[in-house]
Amino acid sequence: MRQIYAFESKEDHKKYHPIIERHSQKLQDYQLISKEKFALISLPKGIGWTTESLATSVLSDVPIPAFTNKDLIYISPDLSA
Repeated sequence: MRQIYAFESKEDHKKYHPIIERHSQKLQDYQLISKEKFALISLPKGIGWTTESLATSVLSDVPIPAFTNKDLIYISPDLSA
């Protein structure tokens, strides 16, 4: 699964990178468990990591900063959002 980073500044990417790394590993672990125990067959094409404002106003009209759209999962690494 591809990791896509959609940030408006290098500072945002740098700020959220440690959180993204932690969650990426957890998602990989969850993927393995899902394959082994629940017969997961098809995966999303990627995860789009972005800010709350981009997720809710540019990439979608969905008012929450974590959603699935077609083959991508969009997630804001800002845990307070």
